[in-house]
Amino acid sequence: MISIFILAMLIFIFIFIILKKLNIEKDIYICFFITLFTVLFFINMDLSLNSIKLGLELCFNSIIPSIFSFSLICNLLIIFNGIEIYSKILGPIICKPFRLSLNCSFVLVSSFLCGYPLGAKYASDAYENNLISLEEYKRILNIASNSGPVFILGVLGLSLLGDIKYGYVIILSTLISIFFISLIIKPAKNTIKSDFNKNKAIPKIGIALQYAIENAIKTTLNVCGYVIAFSLIITILKNLQFIQLFFNNIENFFSLPKQSLYGLFLGSIELTNGCNLIANTELSLHLKISIISFFCAFGGMSVIFQTSSFFKSNKISILKYAFFKLVQGIIAFIAAYILSIVFFNDISASSIKHTYFNSNYLFIILLLMLLLPFVLNKLFKLFKTS
Repeated sequence: MISIFILAMLIFIFIFIILKKLNIEKDIYICFFITLFTVLFFINMDLSLNSIKLGLELCFNSIIPSIFSFSLICNLLIIFNGIEIYSKILGPIICKPFRLSLNCSFVLVSSFLCGYPLGAKYASDAYENNLISLEEYKRILNIASNSGPVFILGVLGLSLLGDIKYGYVIILSTLISIFFISLIIKPAKNTIKSDFNKNKAIPKIGIALQYAIENAIKTTLNVCGYVIAFSLIITILKNLQFIQLFFNNIENFFSLPKQSLYGLFLGSIELTNGCNLIANTELSLHLKISIISFFCAFGGMSVIFQTSSFFKSNKISILKYAFFKLVQGIIAFIAAYILSIVFFNDISASSIKHTYFNSNYLFIILLLMLLLPFVLNKLFKLFKTS
């Protein structure tokens, strides 16, 4: 087992060095992985088609009712000067703690209520309507992109963890991570001070409704497309036994609970699958809440690509956005771990006795894994200078 682990790490380092020396273009990597997934799709045709059906069911049962309705309402509010009204009423209360201008109030409210990816969508709308500056637009994208309270309380707290009170801790840790991200990212020097056009002609209700519906349909279809695509990707990855075997070997080597690192891997790609795996592991409750909080703040690659579809036309760096989301996830992980110990310190010892030492060991390993992007960044700079 040890030899397999060491061999895998050596192979990974060797491939990494070879690829850096060959200086292969990015398009070749992308074409290679697309070809690989195409082959895996045809090999596992039945499984792949079923995953698409599951993605469609998720869209019809959850995505379309929630995203379409909220998007339609928000679009109508924007058309009828809803941003101006929200900025006057809620702006001073919710914008000042995050060092944002009053025009960001509507974006914050929609992101807190609706969650991914509508916060990024309405941040883009505010920027394109010249209500916020480019610097503030870049900043609010990371602040207003988080999981919605209905998903956290209902799906994560009540369904997966078995008690809605755990969902409140996840929400609180997410808010703490948002606040710290607002401190890390410097506020915009140039902001637009409530420059609303008073002479703006308000369209007729029929025209406004038509525009709101068309925009809501476009947004909903965009989100559904990503949900179906990543449902297929996750299914193919879960069907690759060597990936699960690789993580099982690492878990056995470090005497970690089964599916813990594998759940962390899948959750970094698609948070719902990762949360489900982590909730069913033998980890302590504190670590379950902490890891799930990390998933909610980070979002996973699925959510990152969903939100990037709204700001890609404005030439915003997706890598920089993903980096700050990763930092936010780390902050949420630490905050949730501390909060869960403070609020749930009366958990019976028997419920975590068999994983106490392993969980503490895993806590250290997870922190090291979360610091991996910083280490890779230093390696990239080292290879560039050499």
